[in-house]
Amino acid sequence: MGMGIIAESVLGDIANAIREQNGGSATYRPAEMAAAIAELNGTKSGKGAARALGGGSGVVSDSVFSAIAGAIRSQNGLATKYRPGEMAQAIRDLSWDTGLKPRAVLYNGGKNLELNYLDGPQTYYDDAVERSWELSPTGYASDTDVPWHDYREQIAFVRVDPSLATVSFPDISHWFQGMTALTNVTGFDHISGATKASQTFSGDSDLRSISCDAAYSSSITSASIPFYGCRKLVGGHLTVARDTSGASAFTTGANGLLAYDGDDARLWAYARLYTSGKLEINTGWGSGTTPDVLASGPICVNARYNALGSMPWHDHRDMLAYVVFGSGLSSVEGLCTDYWFYNTKSSHLGFSGWPNLHPVSMEFMFNGSVSLQSLDLRGLDPSTIRRWTYAFAGMSSLTTILVSEGWALPSSLASSASAFYGDNLLVGGNGTKFSSSKTGANMAVIDRAGQPGYLTAG
Repeated sequence: MGMGIIAESVLGDIANAIREQNGGSATYRPAEMAAAIAELNGTKSGKGAARALGGGSGVVSDSVFSAIAGAIRSQNGLATKYRPGEMAQAIRDLSWDTGLKPRAVLYNGGKNLELNYLDGPQTYYDDAVERSWELSPTGYASDTDVPWHDYREQIAFVRVDPSLATVSFPDISHWFQGMTALTNVTGFDHISGATKASQTFSGDSDLRSISCDAAYSSSITSASIPFYGCRKLVGGHLTVARDTSGASAFTTGANGLLAYDGDDARLWAYARLYTSGKLEINTGWGSGTTPDVLASGPICVNARYNALGSMPWHDHRDMLAYVVFGSGLSSVEGLCTDYWFYNTKSSHLGFSGWPNLHPVSMEFMFNGSVSLQSLDLRGLDPSTIRRWTYAFAGMSSLTTILVSEGWALPSSLASSASAFYGDNLLVGGNGTKFSSSKTGANMAVIDRAGQPGYLTAG
């Protein structure tokens, strides 16, 4: 490193800035200043001694200022380069988040966010803190005002610590808006005093669960589209989010989108779509992903999803070639397959494991799968399926639906309209052709003499 002539006043000002921050009266040699800056933490032992600046100059190694600049950057987290004359002000500009206050704390590589009311930036489990921000009890006017806005798309988990309940937050609008990677929120009931929650979770397309540590009904009365785009979100009583869900959905009770472990009816399975086009669906969470997994995630198998984009494989649905229904699904009561293969563009789709499914609803299951020419349902027992609306609608290339010889519908149906709407090429095994006046589920029978239908025994 080189040497340079530096005005004594520059070093004196740096020393004064250090003393202003630590409240001390110590003198510092140039080589001691970086260490003194590194020790600053926002606490002061006194007022801090300010000394007169000298008028002389001297020779100082470049390494001294390099170390001082490095210490400043380690404190403020910036990448700024500092000239010697700028360092004192940079030290004075340092600030620390200290004391007991409500905070949002980012950790785990930016994937986790904890909201708490603790002494200094920390998490309840002492995770390494990467960033922290003070929470404003007065709320935020837009999503861009939320302090963690720039990190929102990488946050996958939010934990609300019980300590946060100490502080009242009347307006939680925009808090979690646009968190496209967010899957789970826990401890939501520890957010106290909220009466307004506009767009709180809007745009959280991967959000599946908002859990509470106790049964919960909020005081929220005003909430404009708080769950818009939350197509995968399911409450503990199996309510599935809609774009129009509002303030009344902030509850763990009936029609709510929150869940409580003590009253949670949700049953989960896990899906994996591989690069080969094989999709596996089974109960249990498995052991993570491998390089050949295109998409994966949980499904609430007893919830009636209601929109395109609800399934973990949705973005890769055109890759589907073969579906395996695991044996764990055979024990699921109230199984619903609504929207599972909605708008699939695959030209061929094979299945195994149909006997493992005992669904009660399959509304919109294959709706809009315009490229499928045949559908093999052999092995599926339809005797439990009471909901059929739009199950096979919009399959404009479909010519054949194969079913087992013993196929028989239940004695009564809860919904049946338009099960075959728009299937213009569909023909039953005995030659019955599609008719636009006969699109209900009553046509979901094997086509035989004296029993017209659109299905073929195989």
